[in-house]
Amino acid sequence: MKKLILLAIAVLFATVAHAQTQTIIVSPGANTTASGTNLLNAVAGITGNSWGNRFVVKIEPGVYDLGTTPLQMKEWVDIEGSGRDQTWIWGTGLTTSDWINSGPSGPRGTINGAANAELRDLTVRSRDADYTLAIATVNGADLSVHNVTVKANTGTSGCWGIRSTNADVKLENVSIRVECASNYNSGFSSRNTSRPSLEDVDIRSFGGSIASTNIGAYMDGAALPVLFKDVSILTGDSTAGGHGIHVGPNTSGNLYFAIVGSRIAAGIDGTAIVASSGSGAPSIDVMRSELIGNHAVNWAPSGSLRIQHSVVSTTSGQVFSGLSIAPRLASTHFNDSTGATGIAAIPGIFCASLWDNAYTFYPNTCPP
Repeated sequence: MKKLILLAIAVLFATVAHAQTQTIIVSPGANTTASGTNLLNAVAGITGNSWGNRFVVKIEPGVYDLGTTPLQMKEWVDIEGSGRDQTWIWGTGLTTSDWINSGPSGPRGTINGAANAELRDLTVRSRDADYTLAIATVNGADLSVHNVTVKANTGTSGCWGIRSTNADVKLENVSIRVECASNYNSGFSSRNTSRPSLEDVDIRSFGGSIASTNIGAYMDGAALPVLFKDVSILTGDSTAGGHGIHVGPNTSGNLYFAIVGSRIAAGIDGTAIVASSGSGAPSIDVMRSELIGNHAVNWAPSGSLRIQHSVVSTTSGQVFSGLSIAPRLASTHFNDSTGATGIAAIPGIFCASLWDNAYTFYPNTCPP
């Protein structure tokens, strides 16, 4: 037995020793364009990358302008800046929506992700075109993004911060800013079979002329569990609002969406959570969170909605709108500026331990 244990330890150390990491340093050039070329060449020149032969591309402080050429990440190759306020990667957006919507291989961003890779410690900005998209993950490019600031601005037709299509993406300690006077603004977008996980993420989406054009997070087609933990979303401004989270019409019935410890705030005429007609039968749990908007939830499909240990602040006198389900509410404070909530009138609704805006306690009934 002792020999077997020693052999197992030897095999383990041999396996760990076999997995090595090489570091490639990228330095700024004579100008921002030359710096961008240095970065593109460094990543393109990597070969032999695998589980046992990993790479880290370490980018020194500076602005790296990629122009219209996207930075295509590679599997088993991490890209690491020198800090959010030290390393900036810029890219010009697109003049056509083809690459955003589908394209030959899916959406294209200033940076395109790859599986088994991480992007960290830098700022990414997409700008100066009809369509701007900062980070794209497509078809199994299950990217991790850590300690990154994402910006998309000056787009005239559409702006996206991060967009995932048929790929799982994990965001931790990420800030997303989308501000375009465009037809559509979305901080984070997940489509088809993507399974996103967001933790400690801050999203701001502004600039569109109406509420439906400013979306914090758009989920459409995600058929697996989705987690938002410690996420802050703010959409709209003083002239146009926006929806915090929008569950799209192509979402299948087995979507489970957990919102934990988060703050979802819509603009002046927007809704914190919207689920479109045709969204299957998703199940959404809101726990220890805050929902703010003209309405808290607009829910057209079937499925289930549970809100507990949370705060809901609205301005319409109707916390919920367009409901086709009976929510289950527990241990939550409902604060509508009109003094009414409209909750008690919802057929079949379940209420336990609720408070209204005057802090009147309803132990087992619903506030009016």
